Amino acid sequence: MKKMIDGRKANVDIIIGVDLGQSMDYTAIIGVERIKLLPKKSEFDLEKEINELPTYIVKFIERLPLGVDYRPQMSRVAQVVQEIIKIEEKGLTSPMVTTEDYIPDRCRPYLLVDSCGVGQGVIEILKEKIDLNSLQRLIPVKVHGGEEMRHENGVYYLSKIEMVTSLMVVYGDDRIKFKKLPMTDILFREMTNYQAKISETSKNLRIEGRSGEHDDLVFALCMCAWFGERLERMTLRAVKGLY
Repeated sequence: MKKMIDGRKANVDIIIGVDLGQSMDYTAIIGVERIKLLPKKSEFDLEKEINELPTYIVKFIERLPLGVDYRPQMSRVAQVVQEIIKIEEKGLTSPMVTTEDYIPDRCRPYLLVDSCGVGQGVIEILKEKIDLNSLQRLIPVKVHGGEEMRHENGVYYLSKIEMVTSLMVVYGDDRIKFKKLPMTDILFREMTNYQAKISETSKNLRIEGRSGEHDDLVFALCMCAWFGERLERMTLRAVKGLY
């Protein structure tokens, strides 16, 4: 969707991150609006457009109850996607933003789903529950402790360090805002609890929440930040058939 923000056109994309919990962990859903201002026509420069840093607004935060079977969980994820699409179609981000050149395709979110520990079967359940045509892309994700990303059999294997660093950079640059939602304070607490440690065995850098604390919300947000910072590059590679 293209919008006018402070007199400039902007591309607006929706990114939804889902961290699937196991028996003792919550499933978390984060919905983020990604805004990238476009150069004015008189200043148009392709390199400038590519290098323009996006900003983000966290617009949706939800934890699903513990002990719920994956089928109703995936039904709720599909429902959330439709709810977020309806919000975006109304262009209600802020009074300063007006919809221009409405493009329905831009209201279709990118949906990232972490399937570590739950298996591909849960992703298949989600595909049954959701209208895939309502999405830009469904992106299954598995996170590892290394430093490189790879793409195999339709699954993105992401570096946890790179994911968390993406959020740290966006937050440190003051490029992310948070709507006041019922779970915003819990998300902030999880962000504060994240710590960087050196593994005693491998001597590698590890980033994790404090012992006994949940990190599902911040993990889902890290996926959104990671993808948002790379959206143009990944979309271009997908068009070329590289992803």
